[in-house]
Amino acid sequence: MTIVKRLKTAVFIIFLILSASWVAVPTSNPVQAEATAGTIITVDTTEDLADSSNFDNHTCNYTSGAIFFPAPDGKCTLRRAILEAGVRPDADRPIAIKFDIPTGD
Repeated sequence: MTIVKRLKTAVFIIFLILSASWVAVPTSNPVQAEATAGTIITVDTTEDLADSSNFDNHTCNYTSGAIFFPAPDGKCTLRRAILEAGVRPDADRPIAIKFDIPTGD
């Protein structure tokens, strides 16, 4: 057998193997396990309401002593949700941040 024929045969065999493996793959979407969040923080505004001070200590609804406390306006911004997720104790983890923003916001 010449080198060209061997090369063609090898390419054909590789093609058959790849084709067979493609057919063997299921076409349905695989089931993926979703981690259950211990705490869910829901962002409800697109505003970026940073405190006027250098230290932003407003959270969405979590209180930790006198340092971190819910914002007086009751809004949960992404900034506040991230801050809250960072200061919550390990017992509250995993933490999910979800969005429920009104269409007019």
